[in-house]
Amino acid sequence: MKKLLFIFLLTTLVSFSQETVIDIDYTVDYAIPNERKKTIDTISIGFDKDGKYLWTNDDLLTNEFGKSVFLGGANKIEGSQFNLIYSAENDKLIIFFKFAESIIYANLDIENILPVDEKDAINENINLITEDIKEEDSVVDFKTSTYKLYPDFEPSEAITISVADNLNCKNNVFFSKFVGLMLRMTSSKGQITVDLPDGLILKALDEKGSVLIEAINVDNTKKTLTINHSFKITE
Repeated sequence: MKKLLFIFLLTTLVSFSQETVIDIDYTVDYAIPNERKKTIDTISIGFDKDGKYLWTNDDLLTNEFGKSVFLGGANKIEGSQFNLIYSAENDKLIIFFKFAESIIYANLDIENILPVDEKDAINENINLITEDIKEEDSVVDFKTSTYKLYPDFEPSEAITISVADNLNCKNNVFFSKFVGLMLRMTSSKGQITVDLPDGLILKALDEKGSVLIEAINVDNTKKTLTINHSFKITE
């Protein structure tokens, strides 16, 4: 027992002693229709231009995480701070949660904490076609180009995405890493290939033209996230 406690304390000290610095180039507020509740949910997501990181400190996630920690003690999470970062570079989740004088910090390897679920395995090769349909649009005052995205064997199942022309973001880096993780976590034998356009994705429609997600605000002020003994955001 003493040995386990020592290892836990040592791991915690090492985690905090290694400062992590991440640059976020854009923070986007998205509206997402909630079909079950017949409402519109919103979530704030931060992106870096190189497609390596996703970040959120959205209040919705703060509340949900806090309730799971405190088993519904909503009064205990008032004024708390929650930050979640997905690193596509190494498939890790960084969690920083501060409430009152307590701090929970975790640097988690996703493949080690999530079970393999073979029932959703993909055992054939899928090529996702990206088709530039030569339509220009505007989302929250940003000029966008429009693309259809669909599997090569089912063109009728196309998703339409609007990509900001002047907000550079390497979508292929994030997507290829995430898809690779998904395939490994389902013990899939197939592969998924796609060549997405660069640029921040501001809107997506399903095959019927219904909105899946749409940006309602874009903040392109660069933010630097510094994680050590605390979580600091500077602009």
